[in-house]
Amino acid sequence: MSMYPKNMFFTSESVTEGHPDKVCDQVSDAVLDECLRQDPISRAACNTLVTLEMMIIGGEITTKALFNVDAVVRKLGNEISYGTETIPDEALSALVRDVFPLSPGGIIDHLRLREPIYLKTAAYGHFGREEFAWERVDATEELLTAVKKV
Repeated sequence: MSMYPKNMFFTSESVTEGHPDKVCDQVSDAVLDECLRQDPISRAACNTLVTLEMMIIGGEITTKALFNVDAVVRKLGNEISYGTETIPDEALSALVRDVFPLSPGGIIDHLRLREPIYLKTAAYGHFGREEFAWERVDATEELLTAVKKV
């Protein structure tokens, strides 16, 4: 018997350190933290969206705080950069493009999404299933090695 009522849905998300969701959460939190540091009665609904070479920070913030958002985000980026803070953004983006196949076909091939096992995701989801390629972190060492060569 389930511990959840029949009319309740349980959802969960789990991502690892460095995942774009975690980075976005940290950026939004850093903006809110700076608002609250300067103006303890600040209110914010701050959201961050990120792609390979672009970050958009948006939402609604009510505060008397005045600060350079870019500086706050770059400081945070340096803190969570895995040692890449001295590499120009363009060079780092090029390294990512070299290590990971970013075309739709390249992503499908890299993650082996054409294999029959992935048909299960439609019915059962993929949470915590190590057999799914996107749960792997095997390219991390290759990317870190490339970064160290710059």
